Amino acid sequence: MSGITRAAALSTKLNMRSGVGSPVGPRSSTWRVVSQGNDIYVSQGNSKSSKLSFHQSGICRDAFRQEFGVPITMTDRLMYKWVRGPVPDAMSGHACLLLRLWIATDFLSTATAIPTKKALWLDPAPTGGGRVIELLLSKDEEERLVNELDGQRTLIAYYRLPNGIAAVVATGIVQGSDEDFVVPASHHQKRSSLISASDPDNSGRPVRFFIGNNPNDGDCKQIWEFGGYYIDGPLPDGIATFRRTAVLATQDTRRSSCYANDRQRIR
Repeated sequence: MSGITRAAALSTKLNMRSGVGSPVGPRSSTWRVVSQGNDIYVSQGNSKSSKLSFHQSGICRDAFRQEFGVPITMTDRLMYKWVRGPVPDAMSGHACLLLRLWIATDFLSTATAIPTKKALWLDPAPTGGGRVIELLLSKDEEERLVNELDGQRTLIAYYRLPNGIAAVVATGIVQGSDEDFVVPASHHQKRSSLISASDPDNSGRPVRFFIGNNPNDGDCKQIWEFGGYYIDGPLPDGIATFRRTAVLATQDTRRSSCYANDRQRIR
């Protein structure tokens, strides 16, 4: 899209989808933000297995959806739980950051399924940069918040929850991308994934890969989204790796993919 158009919130709740790029060109996943009463839920468009929940009480959850039950490798649907920070007073110049999505331009995909649901598509950052999409809680009026964010972020959704606090979605450009890395084949995944800004075979990066933090109380949830492709044979020399240390549930259960950590470099 050219420029950024404000998403319209429905009169009864906030309900929007957003992504980076174009539905028929290089693109990220789509992300849905929806409110229910004073609670807010966020989910990745292609995933029906899990969601982020930000509750009025301050409790935040990253969990598998109730309709899919408890994964066979877990005793509970909950993956992470934390307490958000307080919502600052109006006119303080601050807000409560709930979630930051970071999407690098160099890792967008063209080989993923074309989205069919209406979404607000945001222009990618220039090559070598990334676009962030942030979810915040604010006590400021919309006009004041727009002025506060001017030059740093652009407001794309503002919805006043029943409790008087506003749910806000904002976006901006950040500098810096990330280095390539590989996820070696292990557990249920028989092929390695190369997450790379280079795509010499024009695969279109059919693999979307997500890295999330485990927030402490007072922190925001952060998710980095990348694109890549499967590779066979030896792993490239000198490349960083993410090795799977635990599988919470496999894709064939329709509940989740793997979580990976222990980033290290192959020598």
